[in-house]
This record gives sequence, structure tokens and C-alpha cells, in this order.
Amino acid sequence: MIPVLIPSKGKARPGATPTTDLLKAAGREYTLFVEPQEYEAYRHLHADVVPIVESGRGNGYVRRWIQENYVNPRELEISWILDDDFDDLWYVPPEREVKPIRGGAEVLAKAEESVLTEEFLALEPPVAAVHFAFLGGIGGAEASRDPRPYTFAKIPVMGLLVIWERARAAGAVYEPDLPIHEDVNFAFQLFKAGYTTAQFNWLAQSGAPILSTYVKPAYRSASEWMVKRWGDWCTIVPNPKIYKGFESIPEGERIMLRRNHTRWKRHLKEFGNSERNV
Repeated sequence: MIPVLIPSKGKARPGATPTTDLLKAAGREYTLFVEPQEYEAYRHLHADVVPIVESGRGNGYVRRWIQENYVNPRELEISWILDDDFDDLWYVPPEREVKPIRGGAEVLAKAEESVLTEEFLALEPPVAAVHFAFLGGIGGAEASRDPRPYTFAKIPVMGLLVIWERARAAGAVYEPDLPIHEDVNFAFQLFKAGYTTAQFNWLAQSGAPILSTYVKPAYRSASEWMVKRWGDWCTIVPNPKIYKGFESIPEGERIMLRRNHTRWKRHLKEFGNSERNV
């Protein structure tokens, strides 16, 4: 059984981590990683809870801690790193006339089954991380209904299945000082080494990203860090949308990180046909 690793914070109460409710309903084991001051509260609700070392360091720090202190010492070959707030997991048939089907943890098992095949593991360039599509929302599966089960070179967001053997071969690590874009940075490291990421087009998660982060100072600083490191693979552009609760922020301060898909797909072509889909 592939380990399921879930960072969590501030949700040590019943029903506050719907991802774990989905897993419990299916009898699926998981490990929660929490800040030290919340360990006692969480362990009364969950069977396997691990306290990290420092508090208040953000997403990148937690994932780097998991990678260095849990994944690597155990020499895990593959694991999930899931957010704790998936409303549900879904089958999304490519036919538009067929409605998405709520699947719960069965979708997790279906994703694992599709990845652990000789055909998938032999894809070129090799896939080192896979994630779910969004059901609706930004570029969601409901909007695209892509007929292909997978799409190559997709930036991971939220749910992520990491093939750690390949991540280690790529030298890819989570940046501990990135509270936002930590998965994008991780993916770019994979791309640089000639690996790729993929998206399950027929398997989706509901629970869209918190778009209000686009106007927070941490988003700007993280975006500037990304542009400094990755040059023409991404850039900062204006984002004039107004999100609830942030109406007072001047339009000039609303920005977003735009990824240059053409550039990094061109880069991956040096290692194989990244446009090939299955």
C-alpha cells in the first residue's frame, strides 16, 4: 500500500480534515504531519501523527521536513503528499454528457493502479510526480474533459503522488522558505533534470485553491523568488481580479505567477517527446 502523507495545521477537531474522513471511510491508513504545539490535540483524533520541528514556517518547510525526515530515512520509493481539505475525489469521464462520479478513496486506489504499471513507468520522458485535475475551478477537468487519461508536463497542485526514486535522481527538494509555489518549484527541478510531471485527466479532486493568496505579500515574495531562480520559465503578470475580502487592495498590487509552458516543454523535448500522451 502506498503511504499517504498529509501536512495539516489548525484543524485538530472532528470533521476539519475531510481528506482523512475519505481515507477512514475506506479503511486506508495515513500519516499526519503537524506543528509540535498541536501534536497532542491531533493524536486524539488520528492514529498516526508525527510532529515536525518548527512552527509557522509554511508549506515548503513542512514538505521539506517530510522529505528529509520521513521519506528519505525510510527510502520510500513512492508516496502521496495530499492536502488535508479535499472535499472528495471524482471520476470525470471524458464524455461531456456523463456527469462526474463521486469516488472517494476508490479514486486514490484507481490512481495508484494506473501508475504502478510497466507502461506508465516506461513513459518518456519519465514521470516523477502525478496529480489530480480540479473538478471545476481553474482549468478544471469539468471544463476541459480531456479525452486522454494523462497529460504530460502539468504543474502539480495540491494532491501529489511522488515517485521518490526519480525525485532523488533529479536532486529535487522542496524549498523550505517557499510558503507558496513550493510544488511548482519542485516540478521545475524535475523538469531541469529531464523528468516530467503528469495530471490524471479522468481523476479529479474538488476543493479549489484559495485564490485570495494571490494578493498576499507572501505570494509576491515567493513569485519574485521563482522568477529569480527560473528565469524565462515563469514571469510575474498583473492579476486585476478582485477576491472576496481583498477588495481594498489596489489593483496594481494584485499579481500572479505566469508559467511559460512553451519554454519548459521545449526543454523537456531534449529528453524525449513530452507532448506524447497516453
